[in-house]
Amino acid sequence: MITDVSEALMTKWRDIGIKEGLTMNPVFPGVDLAPAVTPPEIAAHLRDILDPVYKDVLQRETPEEYILAPSPQAAWDIIAQREYPEDPKALEFIWPDLDGHWFSHYYIWVDLYKELGLDILKLYDVYARTRTLDIIYPMTKYCVVSDTPRNIKTIQKGEFKVLHCEDGMALNYADGWGLYSLNGVRVPETVVLTKPEDLTKEWIQKNFLGQVNVDVCREIIRKFSIETIYKFLDAEVLDTVEMYIDSDQVLYESAASLPKDKEVKMLPYELVMLRLSKEIVHPYLRMENASLPGVYHLEAVGRDCRTVREALTFRNGTSELPKTLS
Repeated sequence: MITDVSEALMTKWRDIGIKEGLTMNPVFPGVDLAPAVTPPEIAAHLRDILDPVYKDVLQRETPEEYILAPSPQAAWDIIAQREYPEDPKALEFIWPDLDGHWFSHYYIWVDLYKELGLDILKLYDVYARTRTLDIIYPMTKYCVVSDTPRNIKTIQKGEFKVLHCEDGMALNYADGWGLYSLNGVRVPETVVLTKPEDLTKEWIQKNFLGQVNVDVCREIIRKFSIETIYKFLDAEVLDTVEMYIDSDQVLYESAASLPKDKEVKMLPYELVMLRLSKEIVHPYLRMENASLPGVYHLEAVGRDCRTVREALTFRNGTSELPKTLS
């Protein structure tokens, strides 16, 4: 039984895990872009790593062919074309798939246990060799492996690093495929590449008001500011209220109702009427995130709401104010 692990040992393996997880080394040394046809030497390299995985982990016959794709999207497209040549978009799910270096958080914990003297199944060493690869799709007759990223851009958020780039892809591969992310939230390309000076009312209507993901909306507000969005949507402030929240997320309607034995924080609420089009205006509730000071949410409420209290009770689904924030 493990009763104590030194902080130095934890730090050592955590740092190794982060380094492996953020690897940008080509799967095959010297190959910057996976070729259209996988050369024999690259296929042999993949076979050396993955044949034992097929035999011992997946308990399958080894495949006839190994293919190196430049990105996860390219790997998916190869499979889609082979499995559904008449309608490649019909491919929606593949199982199993292996995560390669993206599964470093698992490999590193096991390596830590090994250093502490625990007996680990030999099967683990077979599986762990995939940590030099990216996403792996082990089909029955062939196996498609994605090459690793060429750039990974992050920002420190508390104890963690999250994907973040304000002027391009936060994660991209050699063939140009990648992801856009702000503060760890995957966002559409236009949210990153649109400059504040290029913002238009039409852009806000389509990309902000039409966005159903609250995290993406939060990043749009963070980037362009709530005041800018207000300006483009002809905002009319209907009501402003200051409420309070304690450490247990209990909400208090006024200063007179505050507890004497708890620290509280003031939260501003604002109900605004926004013009969505020439014909449509609609009320929205502006709220500061209780856990992220300076970060605001803008949420549509009932069409008939004219006060902050009405908007909060609409969100709560009752005639009473919520007791705690959600």
